[in-house]
Amino acid sequence: MRAAIVPVCLLVIAGGAVFLGQGVGLIPGSFMTGSGTWAVIGAVMVVAGIGTDTRVRLLGRWKIIPRLLPWSGCRSCPPALSSIADLSRDDITAVLDEAIQLKAGGQAPRPLEGKSLGMIFQRPSNRTRVSFEVAIQQLGGHAIPIFSEEIQLGQRESVGDIARILDSYLDGIIARLYNQADLDGMAEHADAPVVSAMTDAEHPCQVLADLLTIREQVGENAKVTYIGDGNNVCNSWILAAAVLGLDLRLVIPEGYEPKPAVLKRAQALGGRPLSMTPINVALADTDVIYTDVWTSMGQEHEHERRRRDFGEYQVNAELLKLAPPQARVMHCLPAHRGEEITDEVIDGPQSIVFQQAANRLHAQKALLALIYAPLVG
Repeated sequence: MRAAIVPVCLLVIAGGAVFLGQGVGLIPGSFMTGSGTWAVIGAVMVVAGIGTDTRVRLLGRWKIIPRLLPWSGCRSCPPALSSIADLSRDDITAVLDEAIQLKAGGQAPRPLEGKSLGMIFQRPSNRTRVSFEVAIQQLGGHAIPIFSEEIQLGQRESVGDIARILDSYLDGIIARLYNQADLDGMAEHADAPVVSAMTDAEHPCQVLADLLTIREQVGENAKVTYIGDGNNVCNSWILAAAVLGLDLRLVIPEGYEPKPAVLKRAQALGGRPLSMTPINVALADTDVIYTDVWTSMGQEHEHERRRRDFGEYQVNAELLKLAPPQARVMHCLPAHRGEEITDEVIDGPQSIVFQQAANRLHAQKALLALIYAPLVG
């Protein structure tokens, strides 16, 4: 009992010191949402003799990315990454900074050394699986792919039971699921970090890679025009734009707009009210033209109707004439060439689609490095 009292007292003292320092102006407010707080916590835990596994478990119970508020008293903190809106402007900037440094050949940390992460795939995956698996390997970890027919999420066992079981084996879960509710349920029942690799509601890791690509190829504060379906990628873009204060224009046919709840959440995050913009107005001074498939997985029965409804929204050479010549074209892939985008455009000089795809690795590697680095030492 006495052995447990000392570490707790040290943590309380460290927390009090941080708050006192902030209160008198010795410690900037950004310290509370940056790596400084985690450096204090990690150092105190090491001095107190708390082992690595125990530190991971203790910090994992807060279910927060290490750059969110560890001392906020939050009673329902988000999982490591369920939505792009879980991240603050500073969090997103930190991920992009880390990605650029690692991509440039900076010394890669190995916070996953000796750790195993499960990767659950209910949906088929190419870029997501390979980029995450390589990122985990490069950070020193071991990736274990788990496919839908093996896990049968919510069928053989409940989401909560599966989360508890995997949590006892693994140091983290990356999940590409059909339903956002299942991801949230998994995060609720797991102590280790749970990262969204896509659901029906969002695709946050894709948008982190998109933001990295724009920062490299176009510059910050770019004007982005999203053309196509109000799908999960669009939702994450709307929320990211609200968090970062970006100029996002939506060109989406009637009946395919994002759900009102997404637009309402974006406004609550500080974003400006969004409405559908005429295509010529949106493209007149845009920096980026972004599109996605018209028919997502699970919507195949709507394919012909969607082809008709989206026909005039194809990103082709004629459409590019409405935009400045320096505008860049993005697509999160896979592309249905000849539908939402033509060969001429995706393979043309204005396309940065394949740089965008390559950045999935770097953005996700940076995200995992920032999640796990403060938990080891």
